[in-house]
Amino acid sequence: MEKIALIILNYNGLPYVLDCLKSVQQVKVKNYRLKVVLVDNNSTDRSVEAIQNLKFKIKIIKNKRNLGFAGGNNKAIKWALSNKFDYVLLLNPDTVVEKNFLAPLLKLIQSDQNVGLVAPILKGKEGDQDIFALGASFNPYLGRTKHWHVKTRPLQKQEQELVSGCCLLIKKEVFAKIGLFDERFFLYFEDSDFCLRAKKAGYKIYVEPKSVVWHKTSLSLGGMSWKKIRYNLTSNFLFILKQVKLYCWPLAFSYLFVLGLKMLLGLWWHKKSWPERAILGWHSDFIMGHHLARYQFAQKLINPNDLVLDAACGSGFGSQLLAQKAKKVYGIDRSWQTLLLARFKHKEKNINFIKMDCQQLQFKNNFFDKVISLETLEHLPDSEKFLKEVVRVLKPGGIFIVSTPNVFLSQGEMNPWHLVEYNVAELKDLLKLFFSQIDFYQQKLTGRVKQYQKKHQMAGQTKVKWQKKDTWGLRKLLPRPVKDFIWQVYHKCFLQPKNIKISSQDFPITKGTDRKALIYLAVCQK
Repeated sequence: MEKIALIILNYNGLPYVLDCLKSVQQVKVKNYRLKVVLVDNNSTDRSVEAIQNLKFKIKIIKNKRNLGFAGGNNKAIKWALSNKFDYVLLLNPDTVVEKNFLAPLLKLIQSDQNVGLVAPILKGKEGDQDIFALGASFNPYLGRTKHWHVKTRPLQKQEQELVSGCCLLIKKEVFAKIGLFDERFFLYFEDSDFCLRAKKAGYKIYVEPKSVVWHKTSLSLGGMSWKKIRYNLTSNFLFILKQVKLYCWPLAFSYLFVLGLKMLLGLWWHKKSWPERAILGWHSDFIMGHHLARYQFAQKLINPNDLVLDAACGSGFGSQLLAQKAKKVYGIDRSWQTLLLARFKHKEKNINFIKMDCQQLQFKNNFFDKVISLETLEHLPDSEKFLKEVVRVLKPGGIFIVSTPNVFLSQGEMNPWHLVEYNVAELKDLLKLFFSQIDFYQQKLTGRVKQYQKKHQMAGQTKVKWQKKDTWGLRKLLPRPVKDFIWQVYHKCFLQPKNIKISSQDFPITKGTDRKALIYLAVCQK
């Protein structure tokens, strides 16, 4: 009986790694022995302890430091080869697999002795119709890769130049011939380098559309950051040295230099511009309406003698609304820009705006009657740490009101400010760790905003078409401020409905946890 080592590399993967393991547990494949190996790159979120509590037999390899994608996976691959496994299946911790996803991959890789690597198609979230990874191509002049994004349609297995290491089935003979992943790549381009080495050794690489894996992007590093840019550029530099011919180096390194400047300018613009929680006057009625509706919902639960904490208060319009009923409101945010705006616009005597980190609340125990946290969880690297602080500062019997976007309604890639997004099951599991009495609510849209939504979707499709036509990747060289300006002009001219006035009443909040809800809310009692 042939053996398969399914390797999952984890680094601070809660809660997604648990969902991944639960889906893997349901995988059935006849006539094969499947062994799950989890490699932990020195996580600090207690994910290893949570994994060990699962009723699921897996082998865990703990690294004393973060070895990156290549180094971490190589540890498990060496173990698998030494124990005479026939296949290695790499799987990211932020994925969910179908129970029959493995059988088509095995059938294809056994169909030809020259087929060495096989990957499934990748989709962004469960139920999504778009395929965001159907293999990739390599530009030998620029040293860059391009992933293919397509709409779902009848597809056939097809040979590819490159595939993603997110989920990848590899024969043991490939490692024997070309070696392991190059550990000089800490993050990014290590899978592309491995594929090109395999191609040069004579192996074929295929994508099997009958196998589907759901993948959340950017879990390791979240949104835009200096660390993400540094890893991308340094790995791309090494990739060019290894895979681009010498006479193309001037062009490739010039392109990389311009791309690096563009990334740094984009990061500066990202940090310099107003944070997402600063709801300013030029934002659309749609954005203002659904934010305001949640604060109006919270306001109904406020009593005249309540001390209230508005965690991540942003520009303070919600704190001002809460202060109309509360005795005192403390609005905290770690952005001095939004607090400056809040103090300028809202000068009520019973509001105090303070610069503070939500995960390190500088208040006494049992201090607040109510804690409000609207659209905060998805921004935090350690939501459990924040919830512990909430429980500490709440009085016995105090109320915690929290909301977060429904991950299933995310448009395309995850919001760049969000580090994690939740479905209702994940939100329930998280809150149950800290509160025993929880009531769940949902926020939906009325028919009045359908015209706006339809135009928004059409604009998004147009934007994707423009991006696909840019075969040379010139759009990537445009600075973020330029692209933002172009998109704002397009939004104003073609997207914003002319005869619709949207208000908070167009975003009703009711009890329930419908999968199609825009936002989930929870009212928790200590």
